[in-house]
Amino acid sequence: MSYKINSLIDFSHNFDGFANISFLKLCADFFHLKLRYLVIDKNSEIMAVYPYFYKKKYGMKIVVKPFIQYYQPIHFFFQKRKRINENVKIEFEILSEIAFYLKKNFFFIETNLSPEIQDIRPFFYQRYKTLPLYTLQIDLKNNLLENYHSSVRKSIKKAEKKSIRFEE
Repeated sequence: MSYKINSLIDFSHNFDGFANISFLKLCADFFHLKLRYLVIDKNSEIMAVYPYFYKKKYGMKIVVKPFIQYYQPIHFFFQKRKRINENVKIEFEILSEIAFYLKKNFFFIETNLSPEIQDIRPFFYQRYKTLPLYTLQIDLKNNLLENYHSSVRKSIKKAEKKSIRFEE
């Protein structure tokens, strides 16, 4: 696939939100973890960066997620193609490289990928025990309940009875 993967201690790009470098370092210090960045590049162009935390337990390296950071983001930097299928293929290849690297270098891996990652097959192919979880997004302007499954309709009606407000 001609991707090159490096595990770096520091990465100069500053992300926003929970992926902010200062926040990640704070999490690592607070939970006594080591922070690393998997940098995937192709032809000296950075394609993606995956920050992860790990520690040694009983002499084995394991990837963990801090309690305070629910999702582990993967940042894609490649130029988006006009054809969506090409973008999906590149993301799939990058995720395959990440899954292979983690499987090869760590004994145990616990992570929650960010919701933008919809294709977890690369982790499944490496024989990870994957548990995909989904979140429903309801269009509040055009909420036609008959378009949803009966269990979802029941949950929406139950939420309305409990006076839960839905906002954009």
